[in-house]
Amino acid sequence: MELLRASFTTQYFKPHFHEQYALILLEEGNVDYSYKDKIRVLEGGSILLLNPYEVHTGKSVNGEPWNFRSLYISQELFHQVYRETAQEDYRPVFTQSVLQNPAFVRLFSSMHEYLLSETEEPVARVIARNLLGALVGLCSFEPLRQDWGQFEEKAAAVKAYLENHYLEQIRLDELEKELGFSKYYLIRTFEAVYGLSPIRYTINLRIEEAKRLLYNGMKYTEVAYSTGFYDQSHFIRHFKLIVGVTPKAFC
Repeated sequence: MELLRASFTTQYFKPHFHEQYALILLEEGNVDYSYKDKIRVLEGGSILLLNPYEVHTGKSVNGEPWNFRSLYISQELFHQVYRETAQEDYRPVFTQSVLQNPAFVRLFSSMHEYLLSETEEPVARVIARNLLGALVGLCSFEPLRQDWGQFEEKAAAVKAYLENHYLEQIRLDELEKELGFSKYYLIRTFEAVYGLSPIRYTINLRIEEAKRLLYNGMKYTEVAYSTGFYDQSHFIRHFKLIVGVTPKAFC
């Protein structure tokens, strides 16, 4: 699990995704999380629900301060809770983006505050599972799509390649040879399906890996070179644009 509580005014999150399921409670302000044709403008007291790899942004609507709490839950834990609660054996996908339920908002806020101070992992997991169980009872889900067409299959092939090589220097010419179709086609296809260009998707994967390394105690000054960034400033800039805080402040 990953927890964040923050207040921003000028912060603008570049288009990005999370590998986990994300619950973002907007406590105060009006925030635009929209990206392309997915319009998500939240008011205070609303919770944004994001599926893994769902691209979004984040900025103040009127240039006013905005306060939020976010909880990022691993896919493994969420799937376990979903199977136990809904008695369905598939990988669930939120069918709604925004949840407005005052009782759940109060529950989420209180449990989030408790989790921020709870250092015992078994206790924290019980709290999180109870919270997710309540969430599953309030939301509607559908199975993760399995019926990929040819168009999506090509994009999935690019995605698999990037996920296996994201710490390396990605060259589109090599990707073109590896997958057997033109780099211009693969860029258009990939962005149409996953919402980001292959390069920006790769940067996001590197940031997710950087977060794991920071959790494991690696010094932030070493993480940049371990995750494929060519210098510290490049790494710090992308980290803050996606995560919202600097690598040094993250842990």
